[in-house]
Amino acid sequence: MRADQSALDALRQEAPALTASCEDGLCGSCELRVLRGTPDHRDHVLSPAERGRTDVMYPCVSRARGGRIVVDL
Repeated sequence: MRADQSALDALRQEAPALTASCEDGLCGSCELRVLRGTPDHRDHVLSPAERGRTDVMYPCVSRARGGRIVVDL
């Protein structure tokens, strides 16, 4: 993944049919289940109290915290 590329764009190279409505972290339509790793939540879907969740991420704006994250496509 390039620094100027969203996780969603990188994932679409492998799964072109991944959907996302707003691609701004507002709607939650791109939600993916996290299998391994820790998401760096940059979305506006999760409340501040939910930002510690490690089971979902919104790849249009969120990233992996650390080196790698595994998601269920």
